[in-house]
Amino acid sequence: MTARRLLLCALLALGACTDHAPHAGQPTPQAQSMQRMLGDVQVLRAFARGQADHAAADAAVSDLLLQSDQITPLFPPATAAQYVDLTPETARGGTAAMRAVVEPLQSAVRAGDRTQAGLLLVRAERDGCGYCHQHGY
Repeated sequence: MTARRLLLCALLALGACTDHAPHAGQPTPQAQSMQRMLGDVQVLRAFARGQADHAAADAAVSDLLLQSDQITPLFPPATAAQYVDLTPETARGGTAAMRAVVEPLQSAVRAGDRTQAGLLLVRAERDGCGYCHQHGY
């Protein structure tokens, strides 16, 4: 083969590789939601330690509730089945599990009670996040 043909074959091969995975390396909607939730948790941890203000904590807990409502739609059975540690049943219960622990947390944040917010955040991480992420997150 001539150098020109080798170059053409190489370019065609490279072009074929990129056509099969146009979204490779881009975060999924599920990953984006989980990142947002983790960011909210980090703000709430800072609030409990006295390192974040009330407005930031209130925004974070409100967003955490909003993202919690998206768990079930983000993980329909076919999507949930793609995750090693997540079952469709767990994904269906994720929203209710998070709401059950985040709503009292929101009340503590709104009352400005950092101590209670910290205690409720521990519960939210264990029983809410931990409902789906049984091995930590």
